[in-house]
Amino acid sequence: MIRLKDFLIDDENRSKFLERAFFDRKVQFFVIYDDDIFHIFDKDEVWNVLIKNLKVENSSSNQKVVFKTDVICAEIEMRTTDDGKYPTIFMPMSKRILFDLLTQNIKPKKELTNFLWLYGNAIKKYKIKE
Repeated sequence: MIRLKDFLIDDENRSKFLERAFFDRKVQFFVIYDDDIFHIFDKDEVWNVLIKNLKVENSSSNQKVVFKTDVICAEIEMRTTDDGKYPTIFMPMSKRILFDLLTQNIKPKKELTNFLWLYGNAIKKYKIKE
């Protein structure tokens, strides 16, 4: 985990990691569903906010890599199956902390419908097919 943290401190490496962790290369938007509303953000703006605002550190036990502002937003840890054969990366994230970070840093907001809100560059990029 220490080597992973050292790798993710680099902005370019962190950006590539997040791209692979969250998206297929064809995805253009990042969506958070909260209080019966789909909040839609431009993927590139989301990456810029995450790269600019989240610090990368190890947990106190060096068992995890954490992404944080003043509080932990996401953690990366290694997990294996009970037989130890299949390692996986587990990355839980706090929706509320991430959502607050994005809405504080990505403006303006446009309420397209009662349940569909757009932010920042997503306002001009998002198209509804009729």
